[in-house]
Amino acid sequence: MGKFEDYKTKIEAKIDEWQADIDKLKARAKFAKADTKIEYQDEIDELEGKVSKSKSKLNELKEKGEDAWEDIRESLDETFDQLSEKFKNFRSRFQDKPEKPE
Repeated sequence: MGKFEDYKTKIEAKIDEWQADIDKLKARAKFAKADTKIEYQDEIDELEGKVSKSKSKLNELKEKGEDAWEDIRESLDETFDQLSEKFKNFRSRFQDKPEKPE
């Protein structure tokens, strides 16, 4: 497998991982108190938007193929860095909030 295929596989796996994380956050938000639920949903919406953007970039990468992957990779890496930071911030903000109502 070449660099292009390795990169594409890595990106697909990370997007799948983030989608699973979002699904977990949605499940957790169902049990949150009303004010926290709103915060969760705002964050989840933003995360979903960024994951969607990553999926679009991945599709662009697949369409353009190996010849253009260096150009797309820079933009995709930037989006991934932003997403990683967003997930990290989200987890730190909400880690102490209860998952189920008392």
